[in-house]
Amino acid sequence: MRARQALILAAGLAAAFLIAVGELPAQTRTRAAFDVTRESYFPLQVGNHWVYARRGPAGMDGWKVAVSDFKKAPNSHRYFVLSGYFGEPARLVRRGLRDNVGEFNPRSNTDHLWYLLGAPVGTSWRMELEPVNDAGAPAGCVDGSRLAIVSRTEHVEVPAGAFANVVHVRFQPPCADAGILEEWFAPGVGLVRRLENSFAGPVVSELVWAEVGGRDLPRHPYSSTLAIDRPAYVNNLMPVGSPDTLPIVRGAFAVHNETPIPISFTFSGCKSISVVVRNTAGNEVLRASGNDGGCCECDNFFTFKLVEDVLVIPVAFRLMTPDGNPLPDGRYAVEVTLDTLETGGVHPSATAEIEVRSIH
Repeated sequence: MRARQALILAAGLAAAFLIAVGELPAQTRTRAAFDVTRESYFPLQVGNHWVYARRGPAGMDGWKVAVSDFKKAPNSHRYFVLSGYFGEPARLVRRGLRDNVGEFNPRSNTDHLWYLLGAPVGTSWRMELEPVNDAGAPAGCVDGSRLAIVSRTEHVEVPAGAFANVVHVRFQPPCADAGILEEWFAPGVGLVRRLENSFAGPVVSELVWAEVGGRDLPRHPYSSTLAIDRPAYVNNLMPVGSPDTLPIVRGAFAVHNETPIPISFTFSGCKSISVVVRNTAGNEVLRASGNDGGCCECDNFFTFKLVEDVLVIPVAFRLMTPDGNPLPDGRYAVEVTLDTLETGGVHPSATAEIEVRSIH
């Protein structure tokens, strides 16, 4: 029980926090206080990217958004290079502590205001974009739009997942038959849905895949971890003994499912794992296995369902090559994979690094 609690706690400590980049001027009139959210509705971090599917009267296509870099502007503030969000070219954008989002304005110390995503329901403002010579749709009919927060508690389902506490923003574009009409933002994810107007009718974009803060969407309902008893192991070669004297790696491989969505794993005989150790060149140097103590030799297949629980399988193998020699000194990657039988199905895995040293 203690081991299980420790594994769950270790997984929880792996969460990362986004860093805000300075507060932007509010530029709005409201008597209510702002909400300060734990997870941004407009996460800006180099490497973040989003892929959207867009469907409308003309059919379906896709578009991408990416944060590729950050730059320090002449006003001494740091801006992120955001491409694809309002078409091209890329724009310099930053986010404040209250999820105010603005674009760099080279002619003023005040940024162009995009969003007030931390504001209470009923707050409204005017969106401004930096003029660029080759900006087309949707940017041409977005600049000057009147925006308002109409809800902070919506539930939205898109191909990338289901999201709660979604902020719903409504637009009044300056164009009669073009421009953005509505947008939805999920905490920690960003834009998940956009509704636009066109000559032929409405156009809807939905998030289908993203990498935000190192997390992939859609998220699998499970996570897997590998805990090893120590980071370094010592070969005592004074003198060279039998293979039984070489160090043993001990630990635990765990698959967590904290959701009510069941995950089914099919095994043969017992719940088992495969262990592969690779050197820094990526070459396999040894292979081992582990199991839950069941009858691995039994020729029976069974399905195990994991729901709001954790599956733990012990790891134990000796650090020696297939011919019984000690591993050379160096760093190695220990890869553990659950031995499920599903073809093309879920195969949870995890990796840990170790170091081998020798005493001569």
